[in-house]
Amino acid sequence: MAQSPGEARESTMMTLRIGTRGSQLALWQAHWVAEELLTSFPYLDVQVVVIRTSGDESSGETGGQTEDSAHTPLNSSQQDLDSVGLFTSEIERALLDGKIDLAVHSLKDLPCELGAGLEIGAYCRREDSRDVLISKNELSLDELPAGSQIGTSSLRRRAQILAFRPDLRCVELRGNLDTRLRKLDESPDLSGIVVAAAGMIRLGWQSRISQYLDRDRFLPAPAQGVIAVEISTERSDVKDLMVGLNHKPTELEARTERSFLQALQAGCHTPVGAHAVLVNGSLELSGMVFSLDGYRHMEVKAKGTDPELIGQQAAKDALRAGEVI
Repeated sequence: MAQSPGEARESTMMTLRIGTRGSQLALWQAHWVAEELLTSFPYLDVQVVVIRTSGDESSGETGGQTEDSAHTPLNSSQQDLDSVGLFTSEIERALLDGKIDLAVHSLKDLPCELGAGLEIGAYCRREDSRDVLISKNELSLDELPAGSQIGTSSLRRRAQILAFRPDLRCVELRGNLDTRLRKLDESPDLSGIVVAAAGMIRLGWQSRISQYLDRDRFLPAPAQGVIAVEISTERSDVKDLMVGLNHKPTELEARTERSFLQALQAGCHTPVGAHAVLVNGSLELSGMVFSLDGYRHMEVKAKGTDPELIGQQAAKDALRAGEVI
């Protein structure tokens, strides 16, 4: 029978294996979770286990990717980095097989429906959810010359950039955050890249941010900026450790956004943005669905107290308004 945290403290040190990807940001997140757990449970023997995923392979992190392949025009068939689950499936398999005790993810990488036997044990306090522009010469998005190339692997970001500046050119840019920054610095063609603010802040690279993109126009991905701790439903001992890690307002907001995405049944070919805020006990959701070229979009809003019902209502409103992609 699994020990409770209290029983483990009184008997012997409890080993806790944290599964994560090997990118610089993923490791930061895993070690942050480890430190938070050790603050509350100093008797833990926490080990970080790096697991390579299909997303890492397809993003060219093996070193075999050329500059040409990293800067090909982005189109709707290039879905590998927008495919939810590519960065998590191998880690989840290790969790189910008992090779690790919990997994740390960027929540936006997790499918809305988790596999059987898995659950989110903690929604960690959200970092800044906005997208940011990192540009040469610190130019803002509206200051970039016509025809400037912006690197992104996200169809949502591509659609929103083109909706704001149809005269810009979006090109595919693969790789982890540090890789993308290096490619921006080394490429004579790229004028800027758009990435999540959360990763830049967590790694202490805020000085490189040229512009925080306004959520009124650049709605983030559902659950962007949230670290999720995934656990097995069978591990009550691990679940007990999650209580202090979970941030309830973040949980409610993230569940609302993910409910909207799930109810839309939106796949990797559908640029969707969503952002919810908890205000005086009420959840307020803004959602957007874009066409791939950014020329058409619909915006919906909903509010209430039940995260799943709010997301579902917003999705119904979007579907009722008609197909835009």
